[in-house]
Formats: sequence, structure tokens, C-alpha cells
Amino acid sequence: MTIGNLNVNDVSGSDIRNIFCYIIPNWIYSVNLSYNFRTVISLTRRKLEQRKALIVKPQRKLNYIITTNQKGTTILNYLIYLKARNIVTPIYTEPVLLSINDSLLGRTSLLVNNISYYFNLNNYTNYIVLIDKRKTLDTEVLTIDSLTADTINITSPVTQNFIGNTTIIYPLFSCYLSNKDFKDITDTMTKIELEFTEYVE
Repeated sequence: MTIGNLNVNDVSGSDIRNIFCYIIPNWIYSVNLSYNFRTVISLTRRKLEQRKALIVKPQRKLNYIITTNQKGTTILNYLIYLKARNIVTPIYTEPVLLSINDSLLGRTSLLVNNISYYFNLNNYTNYIVLIDKRKTLDTEVLTIDSLTADTINITSPVTQNFIGNTTIIYPLFSCYLSNKDFKDITDTMTKIELEFTEYVE
């Protein structure tokens, strides 16, 4: 399903069944990824304060802004649709560029620029999405098999004819739409601040 520059599809994987939510940020504004470590203060036997973690890994929160000229209920209904569902969405702070210019169709290994410093991609995601930069609604979600500093190996071949130099890759994370704030910029333009919060076990 697509509405303007929004894209929602079912994503099936070995351990998830979520909605792929691809909403393009307005890049004029910042995209922020924050981490919540969820700790509690306790006392040691010697009555010294210490912090203990309540979760194994930090909870991530993604915030960004979109702008739309879609007045009425279309965009509102779309966000209501998302509100009650499990979502996987791109981590826009970790864009991955491919180092090849050829077609990706049928490939199970994707040669990319150095990704060794990408924290989420290397540690906290099982899925990536391919996005055609020329036609932003052309996407494909894939499952990661393994990673090296310059290669992403996937569990099944790419099924669409993406071209290396026009494709961008983002890691995905499982989350829910935790907040949305509408602000009218003009009579025909609305700014929407979105917040996605990760599910934690």
C-alpha cells in the first residue's frame, strides 16, 4: 500500500511478521536516533549506590519530520493504521552505499562501502531494505545472513532489478509508532513529527 511518499507492506521472516513502514523524512530537518539503557539505582551491601541494567540491550528511538500537502484524513488515517501495528522501519542514520554499479538481481552477496563502524547494522538488526534512489517507492526487504567490513550476505537472492549506484541500503528495526505531532506550516503544508520506539523484551 502506498500513499504519496509512504510505503507499507507485509514483511515475513523466520522470526517476525511485521509491517514494513517506509516514510521518507524531510532531509531539511535532522533525523535522530537515541538510546535508552533503562537502569535502576540500587544499594550494595556496603550501602553504595550502583546502577543495574533492566534490559540486555539499549532501547532505540527514532525521531524525524515529514512534510505533506495531503490535507484531510488521508495521512491521518495512514498513521492511525500504523499506530496499532508492529512495524519495521529504516534506521536512517546508517545509510549504506554499494561499491558496484551492476544489477543486484539474483545476488546473495552485496558489495558495499566500509560498514565496520555501523553500530546497529553490525550488532542489532537482522534485516535490511534496498531502496531505489530514483524511484523511492521501489523497495525490497532482505534477511541478513552474515557481514564483513565490505560485504552484506543475505539469505535469499535479490528479486528486483536494483542497480548498485542508484540503490541505498538501510538496516531495519522493529518498533511501534509512539508519537505523532501535526503542525500546520501554511494553509497547504503540514509538518508531522514522528517518533518510533523499539519493542524490548
